[in-house]
Amino acid sequence: APCQTIRFNLKNDVRLKQGTLQGRYERSTDINERPSWIHTTKSAAIWYTSQWKIWAIGSFSDRGTDIRGISGHMSNAPSLPYEIISWEYWTGSFEKESAFGDTSVQCIAGNAYHQL
Repeated sequence: APCQTIRFNLKNDVRLKQGTLQGRYERSTDINERPSWIHTTKSAAIWYTSQWKIWAIGSFSDRGTDIRGISGHMSNAPSLPYEIISWEYWTGSFEKESAFGDTSVQCIAGNAYHQL
């Protein structure tokens, strides 16, 4: 079963550009036939985009679309977002890949503990 609670941490440049997306997310309804999560205190969500076949993190109002602030790198689309190793983030384009370790997605409740 998918993780119930995800913690999303950001450091350095990705935090400067997309820091509002940092925090805890709780399991929500399926979006695009995959699990989704919503931020516990902010209007943000994690979902799978069917158009690009990647995991996205962005505004709750954009949930289900391909509009996002952060996404899994296109060459790496595992079945769940806390299995992603490489992330990219919006700086005016998606050319910016976050440095290794600057984006951390952890399953903290409801599944085996994962840290990548």
